[in-house]
Amino acid sequence: MKRFLLLALCALFSFNAAEARTLYVNANRPNNKGNGLSASKAKKTIQAAINIAKKGDTILVYPGTYAPIKTKNKKITVKGVYGPVLTKIECVGFGTALDLGMGTASKVFGFEVKAIRNKDMYFRQTVATNGGTVRQCVFTQFGDMIAIGLSTPTFDKTNMTECDLLYCSPDSRGSFMNGCTLQRCVLHECGDPTSAAAIKSSNLFNSLIHDGRNLSFNSCLLINCTLAGNEKILLKRTNAYNSIFNGVASSQFKKARKNTVSHCYKGSAPKFRSFPASSAARWQYWSWHYRSWHFDGVPDEYEGQPVDYRLQASSPCIDKGKLTAAQKKLVGSKDLAGKKRIRGKAVDCGCYEF
Repeated sequence: MKRFLLLALCALFSFNAAEARTLYVNANRPNNKGNGLSASKAKKTIQAAINIAKKGDTILVYPGTYAPIKTKNKKITVKGVYGPVLTKIECVGFGTALDLGMGTASKVFGFEVKAIRNKDMYFRQTVATNGGTVRQCVFTQFGDMIAIGLSTPTFDKTNMTECDLLYCSPDSRGSFMNGCTLQRCVLHECGDPTSAAAIKSSNLFNSLIHDGRNLSFNSCLLINCTLAGNEKILLKRTNAYNSIFNGVASSQFKKARKNTVSHCYKGSAPKFRSFPASSAARWQYWSWHYRSWHFDGVPDEYEGQPVDYRLQASSPCIDKGKLTAAQKKLVGSKDLAGKKRIRGKAVDCGCYEF
């Protein structure tokens, strides 16, 4: 009987594996009449492929510019074949760019997702993600303080790995991020210059938050993060471990705010490295040293912008952290640049391991 059940299960799993398909999308196709099962019969839009996709399917998207997508929580993978430099999702007006449903079933890899102002209205796309798992994507210009006030967070309940959030800010009545998990991500110039941009109930690991404005962390968990060059940081009911708070006001660490801050560096001189002067050299450093993955081109948003927040050899942040077994599992085995955690006697503070 046990042998029969084992054979039946193997047959079932083999059948399900055989059912998984690869679908193709190409913006250069004339229409969506192709069945999507080969590159020569690719669908024209991502949504058309999603509509016919089944559990376990992978959708390969060729270079081009595409409309926002909605997966209806399907357990599928949507992947930009050549990454975010050549494969884009553009959002005009307002709505949701990546509507991936509840949970982490839907996976999206390798896109630049950009909000564009509506020609007839003075606001941009407000919601970048809703649910799902997103990896190696770049999000630019989401949210606008002049936009219509919407209650939906800009990034909502999404697992994000190796993503860049550039120039994203919530509406003055909305919130920036809620219930997200970020691993090896970069937030550059995010936030609202006039009101606090709320990051709520989110976990950030091995991530860099720099040049932000009025970012408010509420009930968050930060492990091995670097916060530097930000105009204003607010902390409330937030647990932080092995992180660097460069330029953050000492008032944010008072017990009255109910924060737990352990093995973190809060001084004014963590001794970061310096970028080369030329923009070309800066980009080379960004591509190969600044993070663990890189583009094949230079998006306009990055030109000359990055600052090198890796540690110098004499930094007081080296070997000054401490990870429990549970924290080590959460933070993972790599830093932002893809180097092994832990190198040396103990884990370093911040998103980079020296």
